[in-house]
Amino acid sequence: MLVKTLVLGMFQTNCYIVGKEGTCVVIDPADNGNKINKTIEELEMKPVAIFLTHSHFDHILAVPEIRSKWGDIPVYCNERDWSDEKTEVFMGGSYPTVTSFGNVINYDEGDIIDVGEFKVKVMHTPGHTEGSVILEIEDMLFTGDTLFRGSIGRVDFKGGDSKKMNASLKRLVALPKDYRIMPGHDAASTLYTEKKTNPYLV
Repeated sequence: MLVKTLVLGMFQTNCYIVGKEGTCVVIDPADNGNKINKTIEELEMKPVAIFLTHSHFDHILAVPEIRSKWGDIPVYCNERDWSDEKTEVFMGGSYPTVTSFGNVINYDEGDIIDVGEFKVKVMHTPGHTEGSVILEIEDMLFTGDTLFRGSIGRVDFKGGDSKKMNASLKRLVALPKDYRIMPGHDAASTLYTEKKTNPYLV
């Protein structure tokens, strides 16, 4: 399995292209859809789905540009992060919401999404947003803005909740095996390392 990390956008968000046997999924297409599309072409892959760990604009902006090239591929996002509006104001700017994309599919706790060559297991981890999820693919956890190397996501944005974040982190600590942690920002880590060194998990 191939994992390509692209660091994109004003907040240096990690976008992941996860590929296997000619197909790939895109996780958190943050920005610069042209760069994402070019990378997919260079890898000689075909995207079959887009997965969103949550709905903040810095994780979703490239969705339309990816679809403009590859067709109306499905976008998965927990419905708690859907909005009734097509745009939202965030940190002084106006941005599209997940709802504006169309063909958005809900996924939730315990779901296993079979798409292409992949099985993607979903863990609902509210705290950063109400609809935040962590995605398990083989030995990797794509943690979005729930867990970072040495830190966690903010809980002071709309939909954030410190009590729910603490409950989500306790679930991570309770996982019985080690995983590679692929966060929404900053460098990768391992769950074992975070359990030992992350002050929010220790």
